[in-house]
Amino acid sequence: MSIVNNMVDKKAFTAVIGITGGIGSGKSYVVERISSLFKTLVIPTDEIAKAQMKQDGCSYQHVVQEFGSDILDQDKEIDRQKLADLVFHDALALAKLNSITHPLVMEEVKKQIQAAKNSGEYHVILLESALLTQAGYKKYCDEVWYIHASKETRMFRLHKNRNMQWEDIDAVMKNQADEEKYRSTTDRQINNDFSVGQTELDDQLKSIIENLLKNIYNAGNHNIDMV
Repeated sequence: MSIVNNMVDKKAFTAVIGITGGIGSGKSYVVERISSLFKTLVIPTDEIAKAQMKQDGCSYQHVVQEFGSDILDQDKEIDRQKLADLVFHDALALAKLNSITHPLVMEEVKKQIQAAKNSGEYHVILLESALLTQAGYKKYCDEVWYIHASKETRMFRLHKNRNMQWEDIDAVMKNQADEEKYRSTTDRQINNDFSVGQTELDDQLKSIIENLLKNIYNAGNHNIDMV
């Protein structure tokens, strides 16, 4: 019996795993598979950033002040496509946007991680971010995983699943870290190319996470009582 099955009826102990990788690498799919295998809380930093850029969000006024009212739609909400058109082709503008949004997102991430650990409800907290190491989230993670897929696979997924144009895909990819950067700043690589089937991926994820949880438990970094 695995350590998870042996202790699942007690209070949960928690591994915080950072999930990162280039656009189109399939981060969300890996998150979905982990969530089907373990009690999981997913913290998607992009979704937090989106919520914070709503009119009632904490970054709205800062973003509008920096980039102007031309990025607003008819309802005075930030039009994310207009904003993307500005920043994805301008490295300095993208850096400025990140400097506004990242600190506010990080504060929310810290709150959610602490609340989840205190609740004792989860075995895994997944922190999903394309800029996980660059934005400083690594310090909150037990491990950071690089979800890898070839450039050709990623481009095909983005064109087919998100209906992105090739020139837009190329512009986005140029603003993201290259493969060597991901490899050098993460703890583990998960292959999520077309060559990997769901069963193979599930078996890989289950084995890795159970070993990670076991190591955390044996090291005393847990919040359950042995009975």
